[in-house]
Amino acid sequence: MISRLKKLKIFLIITLFAFSFNALGLANFALAANSSGVAPSNPVVQQGQKLKEAIEAVEAIKGDLACGVNPSHNLDELDQKVQAINKLDAKVEQELAEIESKLNDLLKNGEISSEILERHRNFVDQYHQKLATLQDTINEIQITPTQELSIQQIDNALQQIKSISPGPKIDILGKEDKLKLPHRRSDISKEGLVSRPTITTGITLPTPEDLTSTIDVQITPEIEDLAGQLGNDPGTIFAYVRNNVDYQPYFGSVKGSVGTYWEKAGNDIDQSSLLIGLFRASEIPARYACGAVELPIVKVMNWVGVEDANVAAEVFSSNGIPSETVTSADGTVTHLLFFHIWVEAYIPKSSARMEYEWVQMNPSFKQYKYYEGIDIPDAMGFNFDTFYNNAVSGATINEPESWFTNLNESNITSDIETYADNLLSWANTNLSDPTVGDVLGYREIEQIKIPQLNNLAQTFPFKTFAPQYELSVIPDHWRYMALFQMYGLDYSTTMPELAGKSLTLSYVPATSYDEELIEYYGGIFNVPAYLVHMKSQLKVEGSIVAEGYGVTLGTYQVFRSNFLRPLGTYWDTNDKQVTTGADYSVSLDQQRISLDLVKKRVDYLKGLIEGLPPTDPATQEMVEEALHITGLSYFAQCDVLSDVAGKTSKVIWTRQPSQAFV
Repeated sequence: MISRLKKLKIFLIITLFAFSFNALGLANFALAANSSGVAPSNPVVQQGQKLKEAIEAVEAIKGDLACGVNPSHNLDELDQKVQAINKLDAKVEQELAEIESKLNDLLKNGEISSEILERHRNFVDQYHQKLATLQDTINEIQITPTQELSIQQIDNALQQIKSISPGPKIDILGKEDKLKLPHRRSDISKEGLVSRPTITTGITLPTPEDLTSTIDVQITPEIEDLAGQLGNDPGTIFAYVRNNVDYQPYFGSVKGSVGTYWEKAGNDIDQSSLLIGLFRASEIPARYACGAVELPIVKVMNWVGVEDANVAAEVFSSNGIPSETVTSADGTVTHLLFFHIWVEAYIPKSSARMEYEWVQMNPSFKQYKYYEGIDIPDAMGFNFDTFYNNAVSGATINEPESWFTNLNESNITSDIETYADNLLSWANTNLSDPTVGDVLGYREIEQIKIPQLNNLAQTFPFKTFAPQYELSVIPDHWRYMALFQMYGLDYSTTMPELAGKSLTLSYVPATSYDEELIEYYGGIFNVPAYLVHMKSQLKVEGSIVAEGYGVTLGTYQVFRSNFLRPLGTYWDTNDKQVTTGADYSVSLDQQRISLDLVKKRVDYLKGLIEGLPPTDPATQEMVEEALHITGLSYFAQCDVLSDVAGKTSKVIWTRQPSQAFV
């Protein structure tokens, strides 16, 4: 008997997959990708395909033996495959001879290096060795009487044949025992408050560092334009961040000022970075102030959107924010003590601008108005057991091993469409001009009026606080760090530096000889892959930040992404297998993807396409931008689904920085 909780998990998986696959158009994309290829005319490539077919025939023989079926038919099939390989061998030898003749001519003319000719001769030697091994292995099967064939013998043959398969080899980076699954949350330890000496803030005069751009405080054209639109006025700037940027509970610098600007959401440090960026862009000295603060638990509950005091405290601790609860004599939680970051700005005491002072401001703390949505399951006419039973009709479910296959997609699609129609009909009948918020529920920031200069200090919300740091620049261990590695490639950076930017991995010819050889053959799809070496290039916003070593075209490599959270003690690592010569995007979701950012990138791609003559192929820049947008769009869909699931289930969700490899 499958528990109700596990049924719910299956339901969520079904819904997420069905929605994402159809909404993103991945079905059409996959179909287009699979139908875009043409039958290879190169005998060497054809021989590789023939070998694959021989392997499939041997596997079919193994299946016959496992089921107690006479394998005679598949033995005949294998014989035909081997004959096809032998027949094609003459064409392969002719092709290899022609290639060598061409290479000799190019070498004589100084158009290639002797290394490329050596690559060819090594390949030819390996081909001869592999073909001989294949013949010996197949002969052992064919001369054994059918009734004496064993699964062990077939397994040995398969292992031998696969070892000579022309498939790419993997260059494993490092000596990891296994690759970690990517779909997981890294471990976050619950941090308590650390006792530190308190300081008196606002004593030191501004320094040049209080006006400069940093890793976290990026003063970009967007930030400068926004500061100008806000009149470069301290009160207006503070009210803008306070009233328009949603609070998210997590610890450390993830987005910086630019990412927070695009997402209109962030924690205390990221919202402070945005506020400081706007101040500094307005020539107003500003810096971070940090320390232990205390809030009544009812305000914390409103702030994070929960109705239970213990859950409110858990939201902080489970997201790595150093915190402790304060309880009454009966154990009831009354207050929350936590480490917090806010802003100090050096502003005039009045409009006369005769005297200046450091004023403490906190843009991230705000209270909300909450609006309940409708009872969605009731409005849909949703029956859990009916939906579940329809979904698993005809499916195979293995409860002990926690897997299932062959879900009834037809029933799932039909039921979802019915529920959607019921929900839409209910909303149109019972709501006037309904919005998504009316259905799911929503919250709004309680707005404050733009404070005057002499009232800015009164906006500071903490009655009990203990300042412990004044900082112009955030220390490294308060930032999310990223490290990307491949064979010969090593690039270390911070997450705030990547906020809103494209990160792509592509390949170029390793040497001028490789480039000329590709041109000689009329492009990368025509050149014999084993002759060419390509080197990887990692780019941020189209600019190369790291390069790898030359590797044979078409071979597999491992691209390793490493992430270190603030105050973390170990790197969270994920390995991806990549094909030398292909293009990839490493798309990052640092909390939530901004639809404004996606639109900006789409408009940029449209500009690239519109400026290109119709007969010209897509440029490298267009390919990389399209891949980046695909990753952003995927995460945008995931974030919307998380919002829907969170609101309907009354669950608070927080995304850790995440990577999509496209």
